[in-house]
Amino acid sequence: MNTKISDLAAMPVGQPVTINGWVLRTRRHQRRRFVDIRDPTGTVQCVTEGPDSEELLPPESALQIFGRIALGPKDRLEIRTESVSLAGRAEVGKVQLFRQMSPAQVAKSGLGQRHLAVRAPPVVAAMRFRAKVATVLRSWLDREGFISVDTPILASVPLYDDHTAIDVAIGKSKKKAFLTQCSGFYLEAVACGLDRAYNLGPSFRAEEGRSPRHLNEYWHVKAEAMWVKFPEIMSLTERFIRETVSSVAPLVAEYGPEAGGRKTPLVLDSRPFPRVQYRDALAESQRAGETVVFG
Repeated sequence: MNTKISDLAAMPVGQPVTINGWVLRTRRHQRRRFVDIRDPTGTVQCVTEGPDSEELLPPESALQIFGRIALGPKDRLEIRTESVSLAGRAEVGKVQLFRQMSPAQVAKSGLGQRHLAVRAPPVVAAMRFRAKVATVLRSWLDREGFISVDTPILASVPLYDDHTAIDVAIGKSKKKAFLTQCSGFYLEAVACGLDRAYNLGPSFRAEEGRSPRHLNEYWHVKAEAMWVKFPEIMSLTERFIRETVSSVAPLVAEYGPEAGGRKTPLVLDSRPFPRVQYRDALAESQRAGETVVFG
């Protein structure tokens, strides 16, 4: 039975275990080989006795190790290896690069070898963070009576300007369709049957990126509700932001530093969100030098 590395701390010294994982790094000292193995839950050092001439495996080689839990230097848990089964040998020099990269470097350089880049710790942390944030958002909307709806990815007409739509030719007929720019119109129709509906899904826009955060493909939350007036919408939106940010804050502290994101606590101002009348907002924009007109 496979043992997760995170479960080792609760097991007694001498317990036999089987670890399935990937080589993080290797080194040799005299007749001993030290192999750091990682799985999705952590890393552990495995100690193997062997001849000096025995070859060290490249990083990201896939292994199954059978051994017993032991205490190493400074009472750190390690595995005294009894047998090793090689599931897959990595190519030398192909993977180590991503281990030393920053998240931005991984994103820029890893696209050509995405199957390797997604193993880098910053990317793994970002994927875990994203999954947990999605759970927070869905849980809040579910509690408020919103029904999750999967809206179409392909649309017959653009939602916004034609020049920002990404078109595709379908099949032999080459019939034109467009990648969805927003689920709003579909949700408006669906809400007439469900009362409250939301979508957490992708949108596509052919817009020039002004920074690495401006993407042609991105995910967002869109929700529609029937029989609510504007003040209710504002109150509901404020509560959504406050309560989800409060739930996400511990996740930022847990995953942010490793993912290369925010390293300081996420704190939302406790004061109520100000309600600004449209004419007042327009006048304030004009005073700031914006050429915005009414309407």
